[in-house]
Amino acid sequence: NSPETDLVITSGEQVSVALLSMILNKKGIKTIPMLGWQIPIITDNSYGRAKIVNVLNSIGVKTSTPKAGLYIWTPIPDGFTSAQFATKLLEEVDVVVTPGNGYGSAGEGYIRLSLTIPDDQIDEGLNRLSKFRINS
Repeated sequence: NSPETDLVITSGEQVSVALLSMILNKKGIKTIPMLGWQIPIITDNSYGRAKIVNVLNSIGVKTSTPKAGLYIWTPIPDGFTSAQFATKLLEEVDVVVTPGNGYGSAGEGYIRLSLTIPDDQIDEGLNRLSKFRINS
């Protein structure tokens, strides 16, 4: 992956936001285009975050608790690519995570878990994830 490819991939959010805003404004719906980092969302996901981090650490995925954000980015265990580890989770315990390399070469070696889904779905995913064994 070249740096140019990474830039094109990461600019997708900006282009999508701008195009959607233009279309909605043209239809008379007032919008202000903003990227995720520009929106000051105040959430209290500390409990959900802690639960996820605890389960990840218990299965051998060393994770530290992020202070804020809507996602948990965590390094994957040695011996896997991001895509291989994400595939292993899906095939073995039916849990979907996003391989970090989908966000460019700097994301390789990481997976991303979302905090934006309902608590019952997080709990179900953590129940499944707790049964995962890295060396299985």
